[in-house]
Amino acid sequence: MIYNCSECNRSHVSRFSDPVLIACPNCGNILKTSVSGISKKLPPEDWSFIQIGTRGFYSQQHFEVTGRIRLQLRNEYKNYWSIAYNENSSAFLYESFGSLAILNGTIKDYQGDVRKLKAGHKIREGKNLVLTGEFVEKCESVSYEGEIDRWKDFEPGFFIVQAGTSNGYVATFRIVDSSRAYFYLGTKVSLENLKLEKIREWDEWK
Repeated sequence: MIYNCSECNRSHVSRFSDPVLIACPNCGNILKTSVSGISKKLPPEDWSFIQIGTRGFYSQQHFEVTGRIRLQLRNEYKNYWSIAYNENSSAFLYESFGSLAILNGTIKDYQGDVRKLKAGHKIREGKNLVLTGEFVEKCESVSYEGEIDRWKDFEPGFFIVQAGTSNGYVATFRIVDSSRAYFYLGTKVSLENLKLEKIREWDEWK
């Protein structure tokens, strides 16, 4: 489906059958959303070389970056790049501390003790996976651009917990309250293995 921006007259061709949000990548105007009360909040510029339109290859499938959720934490920011394999298959390319991970687009409820979602604590997921909490930070602001699929958090104030394993599993938890949390699970990936194309070329030092 094609959406035309009423503010800048740019057209956007939707990649997903029913995205949560489409914010014009050019001006940030909201073109479509299923979230009430949402307003324009374009991300500030950062040093990421990934951009909307970046293409790559993962798990035997080609993908394209369609949008971005940027979480500004107290001491850091995190980029969740929404990626499309096809209109019914999406995931997030997660960018944290200069490393990358592919997170499954499925949001899962955490069944364990939320009070143990802390840095340095062991976090069990299912029968066989045990992750270690790496950091906990409060989200101070949420901004977004492009087309986003399968995302919930558009208002700041929640806490994010990142956890991982020595063999490359990564999880990011969103603490709802003292008894509820949900998370995305994925695996770390190298830049070389993703075979990214159409990335941003920085030339400030040339």
